[in-house]
Amino acid sequence: MLPPTVDTTGENKEAKRPYTAAQINTILKKVADTYGVTLVESTTTYQLDRNEIEAKKRIVVNPQEGLKSEGSPEVAEAWGVEVSLSSGSGKTKVLELRPTLLRKTGTTLMLKRTTSKQTYTEVAKKFGTFPFSLRQLSDEKTAKTGVLECVRGNVLRQYEVQGEKDGKEVSRVYSTISMFNPRPPKHIVLEEVANNTQQSLRRMVFRKSPARVNLSSKSPGTSRIRRLRMKRF
Repeated sequence: MLPPTVDTTGENKEAKRPYTAAQINTILKKVADTYGVTLVESTTTYQLDRNEIEAKKRIVVNPQEGLKSEGSPEVAEAWGVEVSLSSGSGKTKVLELRPTLLRKTGTTLMLKRTTSKQTYTEVAKKFGTFPFSLRQLSDEKTAKTGVLECVRGNVLRQYEVQGEKDGKEVSRVYSTISMFNPRPPKHIVLEEVANNTQQSLRRMVFRKSPARVNLSSKSPGTSRIRRLRMKRF
């Protein structure tokens, strides 16, 4: 999602900007055409945030009417990347199968039924805003009844079971990626380690020695620390 020459420090003037949603769609379509398959419509890749798998930014692959991408990938972001390919037209439909995967939304509502309250309380406590299956709840039979009011009130969102309209095969890949700055040069890392080590040794000597100890600019060696400890005891 980030070009290999993307600028992560602000110093490289020739580096490219991150790919836009349109560029990502173009690249994926070329790959799909090469293998004779089709991108599944409206497959959405979301930015990940703290306790949130669908943050503000999103990239819609093969977008259909009413859906559009928002934002572009940036350095120091995490994304849940999803790519779906079909051997048919790529158009989907909702299948007549009972959804079993749900997720809590940010909507609040005063639930009326006892089973609904019990189910929602367990979901909020165990899973928060992350998806869950009805089989993961303590009483699946009660949960099947309790989620009905929760879904109607939009406090729980259910993931509908979808399939290809043509009945063709569909392949789906989901992966989490993180885009962080590259590691600093080795000499910078070693310098930071040396400074941290020297500070730690200074604190150790002052804490262990009952008298004031004059330390040189160089970090004390192991034998020197051992002698200071022996003097104390």
